[in-house]
Amino acid sequence: MPLADDIRAALSAAHDAVEKTPFAEAMAAGRMTRPEYAAGLRELAALHAALEDALAAGVARSPELAAVYDPAKMARTPLLDRDLAAFGAGRGDAPPHPVVARLADRFRHWAAETPWALVGPLYVTEGSRMG
Repeated sequence: MPLADDIRAALSAAHDAVEKTPFAEAMAAGRMTRPEYAAGLRELAALHAALEDALAAGVARSPELAAVYDPAKMARTPLLDRDLAAFGAGRGDAPPHPVVARLADRFRHWAAETPWALVGPLYVTEGSRMG
């Protein structure tokens, strides 16, 4: 079974759970306010910034990781920061949600210890780009 299929199968239940959160349901139903949307963007930007920083550190430690991560094509933080600015907001406006902060810690740990572990969250974030 290809790695992508293994990851998809392992994350299926978590993916379904995320789609049932009040935030995701409000977004899908078009009931989200501008401040709620900006808060969600801020969390997404914090998550991507942490992952992209970890990937850069991971590539420095394991250069072969560059075969799956090209920041020139895949970095989303600058785009999310631009979107936040359009809402009059920024990543530094509030601390990240504790879950995002724990993920950032995990990404840093993986970058230092097992850089290839970052392929999983990279797969998830790239998949989210495709819908």
